[in-house]
Amino acid sequence: MNWILFVIIFIVVLAVIQSLFVLLRSRSNPGVGRLRMEIKALSSDQRRRDDVNIVKKRTLSEIPWFNEMLLNFRLPTLNRLEKLLIQADVRQSMGFFLLLSATFTVGAGVVLYLLSRNLPIAILIAILAAPCPWIWVLLKKRKRLEQFEKQLPDALDMIARSLKAGHAFNGGLQMVVMEYPDPVRIEFRKTLDEINFGVGYEDALRNMADRVDSTDLKFFALSVIIQRQSGGNLAEILEQISSLIRERFKLHGKVKALTGEARISAVVLSILPFAMAGVIFFLNPNYLDVLLKEPAGRVMVMGALTMMIAGILVMKRMVSIKV
Repeated sequence: MNWILFVIIFIVVLAVIQSLFVLLRSRSNPGVGRLRMEIKALSSDQRRRDDVNIVKKRTLSEIPWFNEMLLNFRLPTLNRLEKLLIQADVRQSMGFFLLLSATFTVGAGVVLYLLSRNLPIAILIAILAAPCPWIWVLLKKRKRLEQFEKQLPDALDMIARSLKAGHAFNGGLQMVVMEYPDPVRIEFRKTLDEINFGVGYEDALRNMADRVDSTDLKFFALSVIIQRQSGGNLAEILEQISSLIRERFKLHGKVKALTGEARISAVVLSILPFAMAGVIFFLNPNYLDVLLKEPAGRVMVMGALTMMIAGILVMKRMVSIKV
């Protein structure tokens, strides 16, 4: 009787452990999470309202009067900033970042003036603080672009396999949307939605190439457009582009490894003068009074900053090798 009870307890404990293992595995599986996100997106009205509207409203700010003012300004700079936000896939509007940039400018200038009582330096720091939010957007765009370019070869291979299996081009795009994570999934889904709503293949592919600032994606879009106009084996073309992208990644890795020491040296040489000036300013502010208060000292500071900026640009050109 005891051994029967022991067997029953063993089976119950084993079943509980197995259930917990399956539950934890299902929760940590990226495929299950991606499937849940896709089901949620398909069943949500928010997706139909935000992502696949035939007519999109151009909103540059959540503040009505500021939005109207930005829409009335027909400046090329605003269009470039709006395009930058789209490429970085930032949810906040352009007006938000413009106001944040103004806040950084005023805040940095006021704080530094209260600390140093030096108006020219405060104005200089305020000007340097203005682009800080946009620098963050640029970094986000670069990170997203790197992720996209890493996923693109596999996505092109999947489209090529889909074409070889007899599916249409739309079917290949749909498979990429279902199988791959962001940001490839988002961009291909937008393109697929545009095609399904009647936008031509050429225009949809050009829109995707415009949203994602990637040379490899432009090759893909141009290849599909030429193939649809003149004919050819699109699956073979996509496989060649995928192979070319992978070889370029390998070469880029070798170049990055060979220039690693030079890039670190350039960063150290660029930061060191400003870091030392900041340390001296906070440890002994009177030590820099000659440079900050005397006219000749200010001229020397401006000359040094100009030469530092020129040196940074030269070092950046020396270590940046395009592949």
